[in-house]
Amino acid sequence: MAQKLISISALIKKGWDLYINNLQIFLVPITISLIPLTIYYLTISLGNSQNTLLVMLLNALIIIVNLWVAIILIIAINSLYKKQAVNLNQIYEIAFKKISSYFWVTILSVLVVFAGLILFIIPGFIFMVWYSFAPFINILEEKNNKGPGALKESKNLVLGRWWPTFWRLLIPALIVYLILIIVITGIFYLITNGNLNLESINQSLMINILISLTSLIITPLLISYSVILYNNLKETKSTPKQNKTLPV
Repeated sequence: MAQKLISISALIKKGWDLYINNLQIFLVPITISLIPLTIYYLTISLGNSQNTLLVMLLNALIIIVNLWVAIILIIAINSLYKKQAVNLNQIYEIAFKKISSYFWVTILSVLVVFAGLILFIIPGFIFMVWYSFAPFINILEEKNNKGPGALKESKNLVLGRWWPTFWRLLIPALIVYLILIIVITGIFYLITNGNLNLESINQSLMINILISLTSLIITPLLISYSVILYNNLKETKSTPKQNKTLPV
C-alpha cells in the first residue's frame, strides 16, 4: 500500500525551517546572482539601454549565472534535507558541469508544457505537474537523468498522485508569492510616499530592481519546497508487486 504524501502544512513548515536555518549558506549563491544583475541595472541606469549588443550579452550572462546558481541551490538543499555536509566549493564545480544538461531538460519541459497549453490547454496543466521534477532528476539522479529520460522519470513519480502533487506544488508557492506582492507593494509605497506613477522610468526601474532582489531572496525557499516534495514522492512511491509463480 502506497504511503501518503507529506501534508501541505508539514511541507510548508519543513521548507521554511530548512530555509531560515540555513540562510547563511543561501546568501552566497544569492550574492553570486546579484553580481550580473547589478551590472545590468547599472548599465540601464547610466543610459546604455540602447546598446543592444551589450544588453544581450548581459542578459545571456544573467541566464547562465542563474542556471548555475539554481543547480547549486538544488544540490545544497537536497544535501541539507538529507542532513549531509554541504561543501559549496565542491558544489560549485559539480553545478558548473551540469549547466548545459540542466538547461536542455528545463527547455524540453517548458516546450512540452507549452505545446500542451497551446493545443489543448488542459493537457498542458497535466504535463506541468508530470514534468515539474525533471530538473531535479537531472541534477540529483545518476540514471535516466537527461532529456526525455528525466521527463519520463518525473512523470513516473507523479503517476497516480497528480492532484496531491498539484496542491503541494501550488499552495506553498502561492502563499510565498502573495506575501511577496504585499511586501513589495508596501516597500514601494513607503519609498514613493504613495505617489505611484507607473509611467515614470525611475519608478519602473525601482520596481524591477525590488522585484529582482526579493525574487532572489525567496528562490531558495521555493526550491526547498520542491526538493522536499521531490524526495517525499520518491520515499512514498509504491513499487509494483511481483507476480508470484505457483510451484509446479
